[in-house]
Amino acid sequence: PSEEVKESEKKLILFNLWAFTASIFAILSDRLEVFFLNQYHSSETVADYGTALQLFSGFVIILATFNSIIYPKLSRLADSDEFPIFLKKAVLLGSLIAICLLPGILLAEPILNLLFGAKYSNSISVFKILYPNFLLQLVFAPLGTALFALGQPRMLAGLALLRLIFGAIFDFLIIPDYGANGAATSMFLGQIVS
Repeated sequence: PSEEVKESEKKLILFNLWAFTASIFAILSDRLEVFFLNQYHSSETVADYGTALQLFSGFVIILATFNSIIYPKLSRLADSDEFPIFLKKAVLLGSLIAICLLPGILLAEPILNLLFGAKYSNSISVFKILYPNFLLQLVFAPLGTALFALGQPRMLAGLALLRLIFGAIFDFLIIPDYGANGAATSMFLGQIVS
């Protein structure tokens, strides 16, 4: 029994280390655009980008809630034939939620003008570039959650590292010439790669 406990502890530690590594890579990649914007552009440009990002805080809540709803069932079904069926249903549900939220892109201008006034009108185009990115996250979130449920945080770390690397490349190539819109485009492209 003590060997089994040690083996279980080792698996748990490795699982958590890979999950932690994936989180660090994701956090870094989420902050890359702001870093590059600060290097190449004014604080006003950074503020335009940041203002658009603020509106997506609700998406983070929706995404976290969605993942917390599907994760327990994915975990229970991980070793069963029902797993792929439920995963497809979860992706379809994410797609349905994204479709329902699609008209939100039309609200960018009135919401930004109402909340922040004309001072941040440059944030509107940034928001419109970022919006599809967040909708796609809803569609593909179940796939990442499935990897976690299958005990594959190492693969999640690899995908997060891939996103970090490609994000840095896109940021370096796009942000100097295109500012806040370039940062939004870079974030979108980096997300697609991973």
